[in-house]
Amino acid sequence: MRRRIMTAFLVGIWALMMLVPSASAVLAQDPDGAEGSAPAVSIDRRDQLLAHLGSPDSWVLTTDEIDGDLVRFESWSYHEAATQIDLVDGEILWSVHLDPLPDGALYPLAYEPGRFELLSSPGDIRRAFPDTQWTEVKVNDKRIPGATFLAGEQLLLGFVDDQLIYAEAFVLVPEVR
Repeated sequence: MRRRIMTAFLVGIWALMMLVPSASAVLAQDPDGAEGSAPAVSIDRRDQLLAHLGSPDSWVLTTDEIDGDLVRFESWSYHEAATQIDLVDGEILWSVHLDPLPDGALYPLAYEPGRFELLSSPGDIRRAFPDTQWTEVKVNDKRIPGATFLAGEQLLLGFVDDQLIYAEAFVLVPEVR
């Protein structure tokens, strides 16, 4: 049964990923069929992934400025299916195989990546998650001035100048002896 579910999962991912290159290629052509005359259009697949696969078991969000634009990078991990899906601004880049986690792993199911707006302030986060107990850590590193971390209940958030630039919901894995 588990193998059938995993196979269906992987077939669904494959189907979603096959849409991305074909749609980009079509959109990058002009009416005469010449490639490259129009910019490729990014296709946000986050809602489709959530509809087909549900919320990821764990995830990482980061942001960076590229050519003056703010870009959102995401890695969604589905541990039961042993798959991680990486996205840029919602467009699927690729998926990679994950090794299985040991029995007893605790997933951070209370958090969905879409609830975290990059560049939010620590106050915005505290208001959005009032029941979470936060520990604030100021970073005294000259290479990252104005850096602060908020940690709470399997969640780590990184801020620079009071703007969220990193968020991670992580699995607690039991110590294997």
